[in-house]
Amino acid sequence: MEKITYTFEKTTLNFTVENGRIFLDHIGEPTDKENAGSFPSWFNAPVEVQVSGDNHLEHHFAKHYRSSGFQTLLFKEKRLISSKNGEDLLLFLADDKMEVVVKYSFLKGAQGFRSSVSVKNIGTENMVLDYVSAFEYVGIDGEHTTSWQDCVNIYIPHNYWKTECSWRKYSVKELGLYDCSEFSAKRVMCSNVGTWSTKEFLPSGMLENTQTGRVFFWQIEGSLSWQWEISTINNRLYLLAGGANLQEGMWQKKLAAGDAYTTPAVFVSFGNGVEDVMKNVTDYRRKRRVIPQKGFGLAPIFNDYMNCLDTDPTTEKELPLIKKAAELGCEYYMIDAGWYSDGFWWDNTGEWIAAKTRFAGGLKRVTDEIRRFGMKPGLWIEIEVMSCGLPYANDLPDEWFFIRNGKRVIDNSRYILNFSNKEVRYFADESIKRLIEEYGAEFIKMDHNVNGGVGMDGFSYGSSLEEHWRAFNDWFEKIVKKYPNVVFENCASGGCRIDQNLLDKYDLQSTSDQTDYKKYAPISANSVTAVLPEQAGVWTYPLEQDDAEAVVFNMVNAILLHIYQSGRIDLISKENFALVKEAIDVNKSISETILNGHAFWPLGLASYDDKYLCFGIAYKQDAYLCVWNRNNLDEFAIPLKKYGVENAKQIYPERISTDYRFEENDFIIQPHQKYFARLFKLIK
Repeated sequence: MEKITYTFEKTTLNFTVENGRIFLDHIGEPTDKENAGSFPSWFNAPVEVQVSGDNHLEHHFAKHYRSSGFQTLLFKEKRLISSKNGEDLLLFLADDKMEVVVKYSFLKGAQGFRSSVSVKNIGTENMVLDYVSAFEYVGIDGEHTTSWQDCVNIYIPHNYWKTECSWRKYSVKELGLYDCSEFSAKRVMCSNVGTWSTKEFLPSGMLENTQTGRVFFWQIEGSLSWQWEISTINNRLYLLAGGANLQEGMWQKKLAAGDAYTTPAVFVSFGNGVEDVMKNVTDYRRKRRVIPQKGFGLAPIFNDYMNCLDTDPTTEKELPLIKKAAELGCEYYMIDAGWYSDGFWWDNTGEWIAAKTRFAGGLKRVTDEIRRFGMKPGLWIEIEVMSCGLPYANDLPDEWFFIRNGKRVIDNSRYILNFSNKEVRYFADESIKRLIEEYGAEFIKMDHNVNGGVGMDGFSYGSSLEEHWRAFNDWFEKIVKKYPNVVFENCASGGCRIDQNLLDKYDLQSTSDQTDYKKYAPISANSVTAVLPEQAGVWTYPLEQDDAEAVVFNMVNAILLHIYQSGRIDLISKENFALVKEAIDVNKSISETILNGHAFWPLGLASYDDKYLCFGIAYKQDAYLCVWNRNNLDEFAIPLKKYGVENAKQIYPERISTDYRFEENDFIIQPHQKYFARLFKLIK
């Protein structure tokens, strides 16, 4: 038996090699006492590979644990590959027909690592993969003196249209998982299938050990269809995570002799509590960025859609909004959906040629006006779809689109383009080129408003979907590099595709399509669990009839994130307009903290039905806290002792007072009305 310990900065992995096989015993910090190897056993394989036609061990039920590869793969060697940004640890395993490489990738300054798996057919016959884990770890429950069923919570990030980033904490017993035998038929599982990767859940999760306070985080990256599961083996909890598979995603992958397949990656990290682990995740996301920020920073954006023109832009409607957006200090002005159609926008999507009659003087007159006021123009596009009623779309060959059973896939009157087709990529190249070089767009909002489902005809639906998605990502990365001065926003009906593989490349992420500012607060508070603060675009949209408190509530939703301004700012009162501008000025004044800081939640992660909630960002000696009161008249206390805070100063709005005080490190607020929001600077 051989023990292997690998340490990179603050992360240590412990392995045991026994009888030709390698086992992952422990993940943690170098000082963890578990590193002594308390839990090594032959159950702790670092990877699962299920080959079609091969035996799947024992009573696995719906679980993916103990696959055919578990039985046959033997450890051959480990390698280290260093670079200026970090290091890769590679484990090589093989049997008589496949070579499997488990790769753990570490970034300097980021606690945790990315795990991915490559499978190569080294035999002489075709093989078909049904399942490949990107990450496996037995013992995720950590150390405890009682049963794991009494000390383990699982955080599940529910994520759906207009209620994004809605984390819920469950005990394992609440999820139906009990310590009833050494292994369980039950699993806790989340998965996704289709072209909206986060339509029900974020591709992530957290497990908390309440005895030690340790929280383990995971995030699946770069896959539309994905799956993770937690269950038991040998009286321990395990985590398996990865991309699509046969059971959950109608995915199989054929490998001819010499062919190889690599899974999407899974990032994992750990910390002492939710805030600590989220700090690690934020550091990782900032270091992962493929594309620099181009000086975009927190530049305020005006978009004419939300509670404003609502996809019906015209020259007459845009001109007064452009003037007012410039007065607010906005630096970009986005003309959202509808600019390409003289009729209803949904029915004419796909050709991306400016409408002939919608804009008096042409679209260029509007974009020239935007520039005249010192802003950069932006245009919306939904490049992956075409409307079924568009003659242009119906004249194209079927090979351009998702096809199932020989027929075009139709979702909500849209066809979905197949980016694994090079002609589609050329069409997309030319469309983006026209927006930038002919129409002058310096900001492009990339949207996706339908779900293409399980995939398309091919060897398997799931593998065809994966090939499309990988081709799209490769295409988009080339576009971003080709146009380094253009800002790109990721949107999928708001936050239905918050995917780290995209976030690495995009400058901005739409966090939601929520149209009610009072319901936006928990989305704002939790958004940084999924996206960087500086990337989290949050809509603010004061209405003509709104009072001052409604305007302030709107602006507090975005004031510690990236302001995505909308609403009829040309119709609101001078007093309310001044409140909007004040918030934008405050956002700019504390930009260093937002761009470099880390989030904290004194009341815990927000819930959709919370009557009051808060979220802050801290950097160096500065800390700012947003507080929202929702349908509540009762006094409430925010505990701040652990942050070393002794007082607070309201910094937005400056001229509307709030009844608050400090008592023994508790920040106590007495509501003066049911709905209001504030931004405070915390004083240590």
